[in-house]
Amino acid sequence: MTLPRRTLLLVLALCLPLVYAVALRGFMLAEMRTAGADRALVWVEGTPAQLNALAEQVDARHGRVPAGRVREASATLPPPRPCGPQAREYSIGALNHDQNHPARKLLEQLAAETGATVCRSNMFVFNELHVPAERSPGEIAASIGMQSLLLPAGFVIAGYWAFARQLSLPAPGAGLLPRGKAVACGLAVALVLWCGLKLLGLWIPDAGIDSGYRVAAIGLPIAVSLVLFEPLMQELSLRLWLVTLAERAVGTWPAVLMSGLAMVPMYYSLGWATSLSSAAVGCALAALYARTRSLWATLAANSALGFALFLP
Repeated sequence: MTLPRRTLLLVLALCLPLVYAVALRGFMLAEMRTAGADRALVWVEGTPAQLNALAEQVDARHGRVPAGRVREASATLPPPRPCGPQAREYSIGALNHDQNHPARKLLEQLAAETGATVCRSNMFVFNELHVPAERSPGEIAASIGMQSLLLPAGFVIAGYWAFARQLSLPAPGAGLLPRGKAVACGLAVALVLWCGLKLLGLWIPDAGIDSGYRVAAIGLPIAVSLVLFEPLMQELSLRLWLVTLAERAVGTWPAVLMSGLAMVPMYYSLGWATSLSSAAVGCALAALYARTRSLWATLAANSALGFALFLP
């Protein structure tokens, strides 16, 4: 194969992942700008003096941050693992756009200044000030569409469907394994990845899989996006599309590596540890696809990892 043709195939291989990344980022930014305020929070352990000193800085009534809130663990507010029963939740609300992560970092900094220990971070409440009664049906429908990623998923599905025949891409239902075995294989891979990420999180906290999310906190549309629509977009664009086209130019395993590295730009804002662990998961899912040639296998694995975010 000539070099120009290889180059063309590699460029084509990146087209649908680019559509996925732009659509995902665009709709997330649109939702952040049009929806209610978010809240960044951390759970902290320490001595009563340390926790009280931190509360004096975070509590909005007399603290250093706006919309700050402090809550003690209780039967209705159990602390997430691995926090103990005496842990407290410290949070900053009224956040918009890209303020969530800086606010979380500020909370971690304030906790460190008091000598307390952050036992759980990377937690957010999205669109906390959501008031459906004050929004029109059209605004509510648009918000649900953006939060669930239904519209970005539609772009990716349409893009794949429009060019699948011209580029000789595999049908979504194709595969080397029967559907049931493919799903079982995907779930087994997800279990291995989940265990690996949990162990990795003990060594590098930001690289492990986060969990403990609650549907009531993030909203049902966002939960659906994490378990269904985002995994579907990733598998169509990064596996069926990218791997299939890239391996024609550079071979299967370099294409698998490309599929994993394509995750880095999508998660770079969360830090290098999260980006690299996401790339490793992407490579594992791409390898699963290379072995099974089944969307069902990779989608089951990816969706299971999304569901694992809601485990304790």
